[in-house]
Amino acid sequence: MNAQAHQVLQAPKASQAQPQQAVQASKVLNVEGLRKAYGKKQVLGGFSLTAEAGTVTAILGPNGSGKSTFMRCLLGLHVFHQGNISVMGVDIRKGPEYRKHIGYMPQTPSFPENLTVREIASLVSQVRRVAPDFQRGADLGVAEFLDQKWKTLSGGMKQKVNAVLAVAFDAPLLVLDEPTASLDPASRLKFVDLLKREKKLGKCILLSTHMLGDLWELADRLAFLRDGTVETISVAEVPGMGKDIGLFERSIASHLEAPRALIEGASP
Repeated sequence: MNAQAHQVLQAPKASQAQPQQAVQASKVLNVEGLRKAYGKKQVLGGFSLTAEAGTVTAILGPNGSGKSTFMRCLLGLHVFHQGNISVMGVDIRKGPEYRKHIGYMPQTPSFPENLTVREIASLVSQVRRVAPDFQRGADLGVAEFLDQKWKTLSGGMKQKVNAVLAVAFDAPLLVLDEPTASLDPASRLKFVDLLKREKKLGKCILLSTHMLGDLWELADRLAFLRDGTVETISVAEVPGMGKDIGLFERSIASHLEAPRALIEGASP
Protein backbone atom coordinates (compact mmCIF):
# COMPACT_ATOMS: atom_id res chain seq x y z
CA MET A 1 0.00 0.00 0.00
CA ASN A 2 1.48 3.39 -0.97
CA ALA A 3 1.76 6.28 1.49
CA GLN A 4 -1.22 8.17 0.08
CA ALA A 5 -3.46 5.13 0.23
CA HIS A 6 -2.41 4.48 3.80
CA GLN A 7 -3.24 8.08 4.74
CA VAL A 8 -6.81 7.74 3.43
CA LEU A 9 -7.45 4.26 4.75
CA GLN A 10 -6.13 4.85 8.25
CA ALA A 11 -6.91 7.94 10.33
CA PRO A 12 -4.41 9.20 12.95
CA LYS A 13 -4.37 6.95 15.99
CA ALA A 14 -5.00 9.79 18.41
CA SER A 15 -8.42 10.54 16.95
CA GLN A 16 -9.57 7.07 15.91
CA ALA A 17 -12.61 5.52 17.50
CA GLN A 18 -11.35 2.63 19.60
CA PRO A 19 -12.86 -0.84 18.97
CA GLN A 20 -15.00 -2.30 21.69
CA GLN A 21 -12.92 -4.81 23.64
CA ALA A 22 -15.61 -6.70 25.52
CA VAL A 23 -18.89 -8.14 24.34
CA GLN A 24 -21.71 -7.58 26.80
CA ALA A 25 -25.36 -8.51 26.40
CA SER A 26 -26.66 -4.98 25.99
CA LYS A 27 -29.70 -3.90 24.00
CA VAL A 28 -28.56 -1.88 21.00
CA LEU A 29 -31.84 -1.72 19.06
CA ASN A 30 -35.34 -1.67 20.50
CA VAL A 31 -38.48 -1.45 18.34
CA GLU A 32 -41.90 -1.43 19.99
CA GLY A 33 -45.31 -1.50 18.29
CA LEU A 34 -44.15 0.10 15.06
CA ARG A 35 -46.95 1.02 12.67
CA LYS A 36 -46.60 2.50 9.21
CA ALA A 37 -49.18 2.87 6.44
CA TYR A 38 -49.22 4.33 2.95
CA GLY A 39 -52.70 5.75 2.62
CA LYS A 40 -55.09 2.94 3.52
CA LYS A 41 -52.45 0.22 3.03
CA GLN A 42 -50.87 -0.79 6.34
CA VAL A 43 -47.32 -2.06 5.85
CA LEU A 44 -46.15 -2.41 9.45
CA GLY A 45 -48.84 -3.31 11.97
CA GLY A 46 -47.36 -3.49 15.45
CA PHE A 47 -43.81 -4.53 14.52
CA SER A 48 -41.59 -5.16 17.58
CA LEU A 49 -37.95 -6.29 17.68
CA THR A 50 -34.91 -6.13 19.95
CA ALA A 51 -31.27 -6.79 19.05
CA GLU A 52 -28.25 -6.99 21.34
CA ALA A 53 -24.53 -6.36 21.09
CA GLY A 54 -22.52 -9.19 19.58
CA THR A 55 -25.45 -10.69 17.64
CA VAL A 56 -26.60 -10.93 14.03
CA THR A 57 -30.34 -10.66 13.34
CA ALA A 58 -31.54 -11.37 9.81
CA ILE A 59 -34.68 -9.65 8.53
CA LEU A 60 -36.55 -11.94 6.14
CA GLY A 61 -39.82 -11.81 4.29
CA PRO A 62 -41.45 -12.01 0.87
CA ASN A 63 -41.54 -9.01 -1.42
CA GLY A 64 -43.82 -6.33 -0.02
CA SER A 65 -43.62 -7.64 3.55
CA GLY A 66 -42.25 -4.36 4.93
CA LYS A 67 -38.49 -5.02 5.16
CA SER A 68 -37.51 -1.88 3.25
CA THR A 69 -40.11 0.20 5.06
CA PHE A 70 -38.72 -0.88 8.43
CA MET A 71 -35.16 -0.07 7.32
CA ARG A 72 -36.24 3.38 6.16
CA CYS A 73 -38.05 4.05 9.44
CA LEU A 74 -34.93 3.01 11.37
CA LEU A 75 -32.73 5.32 9.29
CA GLY A 76 -35.12 8.25 9.70
CA LEU A 77 -36.07 8.29 6.02
CA HIS A 78 -39.74 7.52 6.72
CA VAL A 79 -41.99 8.87 9.45
CA PHE A 80 -43.85 6.10 11.27
CA HIS A 81 -47.34 6.65 12.65
CA GLN A 82 -47.15 4.80 15.95
CA GLY A 83 -44.63 3.01 18.16
CA ASN A 84 -41.04 3.63 19.19
CA ILE A 85 -37.55 2.96 17.88
CA SER A 86 -34.47 3.50 20.03
CA VAL A 87 -30.81 2.98 19.17
CA MET A 88 -28.39 2.72 22.09
CA GLY A 89 -31.23 3.94 24.30
CA VAL A 90 -31.82 7.07 22.19
CA ASP A 91 -35.33 7.68 20.82
CA ILE A 92 -34.77 8.32 17.12
CA ARG A 93 -37.56 10.94 17.03
CA LYS A 94 -35.52 13.27 19.24
CA GLY A 95 -33.17 14.21 16.42
CA PRO A 96 -30.60 12.86 13.95
CA GLU A 97 -27.77 12.42 16.46
CA TYR A 98 -28.65 8.73 16.91
CA ARG A 99 -27.39 8.08 13.38
CA LYS A 100 -23.80 8.28 14.61
CA HIS A 101 -24.49 4.89 16.21
CA ILE A 102 -25.32 3.31 12.83
CA GLY A 103 -23.09 2.03 10.07
CA TYR A 104 -25.31 1.63 7.00
CA MET A 105 -24.64 -0.42 3.89
CA PRO A 106 -27.38 0.10 1.28
CA GLN A 107 -28.10 -2.47 -1.39
CA THR A 108 -27.25 0.01 -4.15
CA PRO A 109 -24.62 2.53 -3.04
CA SER A 110 -24.83 5.95 -4.65
CA PHE A 111 -22.22 8.71 -4.62
CA PRO A 112 -21.39 11.61 -6.97
CA GLU A 113 -20.25 9.99 -10.21
CA ASN A 114 -17.20 12.21 -10.75
CA LEU A 115 -15.67 11.78 -7.30
CA THR A 116 -12.85 9.31 -6.74
CA VAL A 117 -13.03 6.70 -4.00
CA ARG A 118 -10.44 8.72 -2.07
CA GLU A 119 -12.61 11.85 -2.30
CA ILE A 120 -15.73 9.90 -1.27
CA ALA A 121 -13.93 8.52 1.80
CA SER A 122 -12.87 12.04 2.76
CA LEU A 123 -16.40 13.40 2.22
CA VAL A 124 -18.06 10.73 4.37
CA SER A 125 -15.48 11.30 7.12
CA GLN A 126 -16.29 15.03 7.16
CA VAL A 127 -20.05 14.43 7.23
CA ARG A 128 -19.82 11.96 10.12
CA ARG A 129 -17.32 14.16 12.01
CA VAL A 130 -15.58 11.05 13.31
CA ALA A 131 -12.09 9.88 12.42
CA PRO A 132 -12.49 6.57 10.59
CA ASP A 133 -10.40 3.43 10.64
CA PHE A 134 -10.56 2.23 7.06
CA GLN A 135 -8.06 -0.50 7.86
CA ARG A 136 -10.95 -2.47 9.36
CA GLY A 137 -11.99 -3.47 5.84
CA ALA A 138 -8.55 -3.50 4.24
CA ASP A 139 -8.90 -7.16 3.20
CA LEU A 140 -11.47 -6.11 0.60
CA GLY A 141 -8.75 -4.40 -1.45
CA VAL A 142 -10.29 -0.94 -1.79
CA ALA A 143 -6.80 0.62 -1.68
CA GLU A 144 -6.19 -0.73 -5.18
CA PHE A 145 -8.73 1.64 -6.77
CA LEU A 146 -8.67 4.69 -4.49
CA ASP A 147 -8.06 7.08 -7.38
CA GLN A 148 -10.72 5.72 -9.71
CA LYS A 149 -13.88 7.73 -10.19
CA TRP A 150 -17.11 6.25 -8.87
CA LYS A 151 -18.64 6.02 -12.35
CA THR A 152 -15.81 3.75 -13.54
CA LEU A 153 -16.26 1.13 -10.80
CA SER A 154 -18.01 -2.20 -11.28
CA GLY A 155 -20.95 -3.15 -9.07
CA GLY A 156 -18.70 -5.37 -6.96
CA MET A 157 -16.08 -2.65 -6.49
CA LYS A 158 -18.76 -0.19 -5.39
CA GLN A 159 -20.07 -2.72 -2.90
CA LYS A 160 -16.57 -3.15 -1.43
CA VAL A 161 -16.32 0.63 -0.88
CA ASN A 162 -19.81 0.51 0.60
CA ALA A 163 -18.75 -2.23 3.04
CA VAL A 164 -15.61 -0.41 4.19
CA LEU A 165 -17.56 2.80 4.82
CA ALA A 166 -20.14 0.87 6.87
CA VAL A 167 -17.59 -0.55 9.34
CA ALA A 168 -14.95 2.21 9.38
CA PHE A 169 -16.58 4.39 12.04
CA ASP A 170 -16.91 1.74 14.78
CA ALA A 171 -20.69 2.24 15.02
CA PRO A 172 -22.35 -0.20 17.47
CA LEU A 173 -25.20 -1.01 15.03
CA LEU A 174 -24.50 -2.18 11.47
CA VAL A 175 -27.50 -2.12 9.13
CA LEU A 176 -26.76 -4.13 5.99
CA ASP A 177 -29.14 -4.37 3.04
CA GLU A 178 -28.29 -7.26 0.66
CA PRO A 179 -24.57 -6.77 1.42
CA THR A 180 -23.15 -9.70 -0.58
CA ALA A 181 -25.39 -9.53 -3.65
CA SER A 182 -22.77 -7.94 -5.96
CA LEU A 183 -19.64 -9.55 -4.54
CA ASP A 184 -17.64 -12.28 -6.27
CA PRO A 185 -17.15 -15.51 -4.27
CA ALA A 186 -13.69 -14.62 -2.94
CA SER A 187 -14.77 -11.11 -1.89
CA ARG A 188 -17.91 -12.51 -0.30
CA LEU A 189 -15.86 -14.83 1.91
CA LYS A 190 -13.62 -11.94 2.97
CA PHE A 191 -16.67 -9.82 3.78
CA VAL A 192 -18.26 -12.62 5.81
CA ASP A 193 -14.99 -12.93 7.77
CA LEU A 194 -15.05 -9.16 8.33
CA LEU A 195 -18.57 -9.34 9.76
CA LYS A 196 -17.58 -12.22 12.03
CA ARG A 197 -14.75 -10.05 13.41
CA GLU A 198 -17.12 -7.12 13.91
CA LYS A 199 -19.53 -9.40 15.76
CA LYS A 200 -16.74 -10.52 18.09
CA LEU A 201 -15.99 -6.85 18.79
CA GLY A 202 -19.54 -6.47 20.06
CA LYS A 203 -21.29 -5.06 17.03
CA CYS A 204 -25.04 -5.57 16.69
CA ILE A 205 -25.67 -6.50 13.06
CA LEU A 206 -29.02 -6.20 11.31
CA LEU A 207 -28.98 -8.05 8.02
CA SER A 208 -31.53 -8.06 5.20
CA THR A 209 -30.69 -10.63 2.54
CA HIS A 210 -32.04 -13.15 0.06
CA MET A 211 -28.72 -15.04 0.16
CA LEU A 212 -29.58 -17.92 2.46
CA GLY A 213 -25.95 -19.00 2.67
CA ASP A 214 -25.22 -15.72 4.50
CA LEU A 215 -27.68 -16.77 7.20
CA TRP A 216 -25.96 -20.14 7.62
CA GLU A 217 -22.62 -18.44 8.27
CA LEU A 218 -23.65 -15.30 10.15
CA ALA A 219 -27.12 -15.19 11.68
CA ASP A 220 -28.03 -15.86 15.31
CA ARG A 221 -31.72 -15.01 14.93
CA LEU A 222 -34.19 -14.84 12.06
CA ALA A 223 -36.95 -12.22 12.07
CA PHE A 224 -39.70 -13.15 9.60
CA LEU A 225 -41.92 -10.28 8.46
CA ARG A 226 -45.40 -11.19 7.32
CA ASP A 227 -48.51 -9.01 7.10
CA GLY A 228 -46.77 -6.19 8.95
CA THR A 229 -45.81 -8.21 12.02
CA VAL A 230 -42.65 -10.12 12.94
CA GLU A 231 -41.89 -13.63 14.20
CA THR A 232 -38.39 -14.14 15.64
CA ILE A 233 -36.67 -17.49 16.06
CA SER A 234 -33.16 -18.74 16.78
CA VAL A 235 -31.25 -20.25 13.85
CA ALA A 236 -30.64 -23.24 16.12
CA GLU A 237 -34.34 -24.06 15.65
CA VAL A 238 -34.02 -24.34 11.87
CA PRO A 239 -33.83 -27.92 10.58
CA GLY A 240 -30.39 -28.66 9.13
CA MET A 241 -28.56 -25.85 10.94
CA GLY A 242 -24.89 -26.79 11.35
CA LYS A 243 -25.38 -30.13 9.60
CA ASP A 244 -27.04 -29.80 6.20
CA ILE A 245 -27.01 -26.44 4.44
CA GLY A 246 -29.38 -27.69 1.75
CA LEU A 247 -32.01 -28.64 4.32
CA PHE A 248 -31.36 -25.38 6.18
CA GLU A 249 -32.02 -23.29 3.06
CA ARG A 250 -35.11 -25.31 2.07
CA SER A 251 -36.48 -24.96 5.60
CA ILE A 252 -36.19 -21.17 5.52
CA ALA A 253 -37.61 -20.94 1.99
CA SER A 254 -40.56 -23.11 3.03
CA HIS A 255 -41.18 -21.02 6.13
CA LEU A 256 -41.35 -17.86 4.03
CA GLU A 257 -44.24 -19.49 2.16
CA ALA A 258 -45.88 -21.37 5.06
CA PRO A 259 -45.32 -20.19 8.64
CA ARG A 260 -45.52 -23.72 10.10
CA ALA A 261 -42.67 -25.09 7.96
CA LEU A 262 -39.86 -24.55 10.48
CA ILE A 263 -41.82 -26.14 13.28
CA GLU A 264 -42.88 -29.17 11.28
CA GLY A 265 -39.62 -29.43 9.31
CA ALA A 266 -39.09 -28.93 5.62
CA SER A 267 -39.26 -31.94 3.32
CA PRO A 268 -35.97 -32.78 1.61
